[in-house]
Amino acid sequence: SDPAAMGKCCSTYEEEEMVIPQSPKKEKDRKCRTCTSVTVCPDDEDEDLSLDGGGLERLPGPGVPGGAPNLSGSWLCYKTEGDMDSFMTDMGIGWAMRSAASAMNYGAGKAAMEVIQNGDKFVIKHSGAATYDQTFTVGTGSQITASPNGQFVVIPMWEGGALRLHVDNKVARWLYLSGGDVRVDATTRNGTSVSWLYRRQ
Repeated sequence: SDPAAMGKCCSTYEEEEMVIPQSPKKEKDRKCRTCTSVTVCPDDEDEDLSLDGGGLERLPGPGVPGGAPNLSGSWLCYKTEGDMDSFMTDMGIGWAMRSAASAMNYGAGKAAMEVIQNGDKFVIKHSGAATYDQTFTVGTGSQITASPNGQFVVIPMWEGGALRLHVDNKVARWLYLSGGDVRVDATTRNGTSVSWLYRRQ
């Protein structure tokens, strides 16, 4: 064989090996704005989750001190607070359903929930205005669970003495004990806040 030809061949091979096509950079380390994943959620890619420059995680909670509460028990809603019609409008609920909810006093005196809690695992059985069971585990990221109108995505986490839930990238909810009652606070991405107060049955 011709040494010169071999040298030329090897030289060509080495040059080809050194040509490395540049692939587009991928966003690997950007932390998702709505869950604990280090990748970007598909919903975050196309949807503006801003509220004064941030998503649901920017919404301030009630600041309940202490550790994770035990919310177990059977509870009946006896009072609501806040502008419920504006809250439901923020949630994309139409006039007919808002009118029906208003006629039922937004669940006061009717809506009930049975909370079955085993550490971070929850089953919440709702009855009264609507009947459905929610199941989720705190601290495990996005989960699909039941809602009055089918299913939604929930991200549960502990926040001091409150259970914080991010629901469908639309609203943040907090469940916590207050003077022997369970209080459920909710704030939409537009900043509308309402509350439901439950007493033990």
